[in-house]
Amino acid sequence: MGKEHEERREKKNERKSKNEEARTKKRERRSENEEVRTKKRERRNENEETRWTKKEKNINYSNKFNPPGRNVLINIYYAFLGLT
Repeated sequence: MGKEHEERREKKNERKSKNEEARTKKRERRSENEEVRTKKRERRNENEETRWTKKEKNINYSNKFNPPGRNVLINIYYAFLGLT
């Protein structure tokens, strides 16, 4: 009886240690994944900011050559030419 009891106890302890090792591995993986996620999130935020500045630059660039109200000025100019 005593020998069987000891064997069962050893097996139980082995299972416990294996489970604990698996838990620690899972925790480590989770923390690594969380770090990767935060890096990706930061990168995404930076890209979002640069994308908006690029859009603003493009808008400013297009407004430089086609300012808003340009057609109105052209129409006034042609109307002035038509009157003279």
